[in-house]
Formats: sequence, structure tokens, C-alpha cells
Amino acid sequence: MRIAVRLVDGRSPNEGRVEVRYNGTWGTICKSKRRSYIETADVICKMLNYKRGVRIGTALVKGTGPILLKGLDCYGGERSIDECPHDGWLNTNGCHHKQDVRVICHGRKL
Repeated sequence: MRIAVRLVDGRSPNEGRVEVRYNGTWGTICKSKRRSYIETADVICKMLNYKRGVRIGTALVKGTGPILLKGLDCYGGERSIDECPHDGWLNTNGCHHKQDVRVICHGRKL
């Protein structure tokens, strides 16, 4: 399965709320309470052709669509978030849009 990501509602093109396309539907990712925030940001930013991620947190502007993924916990070497451990697609019990993931990417787009 090919997964696509995009950043929306950011102050600049290299930051924003992360949205992921799953089965043709765009939705958000619920922020994990795990430790590997910067590694997860790295994978997301590299998917978008940035050099690396420098920050991950909760979105400044909440999403309104479905929450599609929870518990994303990348190690940093993955080429795509679909290679990262997570709690499963659509398994988002307990998630709210106030927990939508936001990243800031660094480095020129390749």
C-alpha cells in the first residue's frame, strides 16, 4: 500500500498538521505518547523530500476530517510511515483533534 502525507494549515510550507491518505481518504494522525517524536518527524519530513524533521507536536489548527492513525512510533530509518510501528489504521479510540500531529521540517526540499 502506498501512503501519502502532506502538511496543512502551517505558517510556512515546511510545517503544519500532518495529514495522511489511507484508502483514498485524507485524515490526521493522533499524537503518540511514545518517546520517538523526532524520529517520527524525520520519516514524515523525508517522505515530503525535506532533509529532516526538527520538531513534532500538536497542531495549531485542529483537523476536521477523520483521525486515521494512532501511536505512530518511527525509529528514523524507515522510508515511509507505513514501515513504522503503530496501533493500526482506524484504531483511534481515545483520540481527539486536539492531539493531531504537527511537524516542522528542515532543509531544502530535494
